[in-house]
Amino acid sequence: MTPDYAQRRRLAVAAAITAIAVPALFLFDSGDDTEQLVIPVVASVVADEANQPGATSPQVVDDPMGDTSAAFLQQSDTVPVNDPATIAIPRLPDVIEGKATFSRDIVAVTSCQVAGPVGAPLGVAITITNRDNSRSVRCINDIVAPEPDFQVVLHPDAFAQIGDLTDAPVPVTFSW
Repeated sequence: MTPDYAQRRRLAVAAAITAIAVPALFLFDSGDDTEQLVIPVVASVVADEANQPGATSPQVVDDPMGDTSAAFLQQSDTVPVNDPATIAIPRLPDVIEGKATFSRDIVAVTSCQVAGPVGAPLGVAITITNRDNSRSVRCINDIVAPEPDFQVVLHPDAFAQIGDLTDAPVPVTFSW
């Protein structure tokens, strides 16, 4: 007997059992059920009408979901109508824009070299974000070398996380 025929027979037997067993379960279970589903109804108090002046007793509602009466805000005259709204946007800490490139002289993937005029402290973790595609990478400013040509120099593998090596240098923002 080949495995194909054995598998087909197993499938045919399983289908036959299922075709007989499922309707049989419904037939045998269709008797008179004496159990009924009971949903308790909790009386709730409408607080808005109870707190009104002159109210004598709270109104009891038999709705299990309660009463959702409309609420309105009171208009205040403290803000002049003609003034524009002020939106506070937090400033990102020490965000600087510049250009990033890569160098094969950097041996550690997590290391990077930042130019001195940028002002990033030595040994701090820096987040570099490509402004063209919003990809970012974190590196540690731990390389002391002659002043680089660009604001930040990354390991090639770290640079590949934010852009294609053929696109170097790319516009970036970096923060620490």
